[in-house]
Amino acid sequence: MSSFILCDAGVLKLLNVLKGAWGTLKMGTCKASFAPLPTDNLAKYQAIESDYPGYARQDLLHWQPPVLVETGTAVSLADVVEFRRTGGGPAQSIYGVFVVTADGTLLYAQLDPNGPWPMVDAGSLYAVLPAFRLLEP
Repeated sequence: MSSFILCDAGVLKLLNVLKGAWGTLKMGTCKASFAPLPTDNLAKYQAIESDYPGYARQDLLHWQPPVLVETGTAVSLADVVEFRRTGGGPAQSIYGVFVVTADGTLLYAQLDPNGPWPMVDAGSLYAVLPAFRLLEP
């Protein structure tokens, strides 16, 4: 089996193609710690999905054209996503995020390296800058 090298222009093109294939993406947050694994499915994250007052999955909108950040690595950013608590009730923390496609396919999950983030009072805010990074294999 021979291997190949994806050139920088190819990395940019491939990330652009992938962005178009995903369709509408939604980001959710998790109220418990987790370890993301390649074999994960959405059920794992639904079981620990946040449910504080005002919580809802957020659309990932306005993906920028991918740019090379280093040789063989392209990145595309979306608009900042904000999750805001709107009422009282039991305190909850955010440990990380997950992203799903419109058909419910889990695309990725990430544990927040700075978490957990407390969502205890009305007005508590958790903001995320969504980014997809494609590395040349």
